[in-house]
Amino acid sequence: MKYIESYNGARVNFVLTEEMINALPQEAESEIREDLIQNGLRFFEKEEYLEALSWFNAALRISDTSDVRYYTAYCLYHLAAFDKARILLEKCLAVDAKSRYVLELLAFCSDMTGDWDRTVEYLGKMIDLTQEEDAKEEVRSTIAEIHAYLEAEE
Repeated sequence: MKYIESYNGARVNFVLTEEMINALPQEAESEIREDLIQNGLRFFEKEEYLEALSWFNAALRISDTSDVRYYTAYCLYHLAAFDKARILLEKCLAVDAKSRYVLELLAFCSDMTGDWDRTVEYLGKMIDLTQEEDAKEEVRSTIAEIHAYLEAEE
């Protein structure tokens, strides 16, 4: 508490608005979907998630596909818009129920919002799709930790 009360550094109160979520890039040089995606990925790699999101939005307008939905959801995840990310990821899952990447990000989003049942559900599906025994054991361990946490809370 003393540290928090004595903190003199910058304080950022970032509020993600619908306008930010739905923004398009200022200057889209190309209307080619792949170019838009590549621009979005460049900004994503630099952790400029709002800018990346705008490029992915432009690509979605051309063609609403699972890959761009996933990239968009990943930006939203990094911007703490977990529920909005989950909506896109569930659409991805409807197209490809065996995507470990989608299931993993869905588990993260559910975890961040405290939806433990869904988190465990998605992790369980990941186990079914995982080949490596070490990776399966890691997911099982995470599920056990969630159950232990929930039991301790009761």
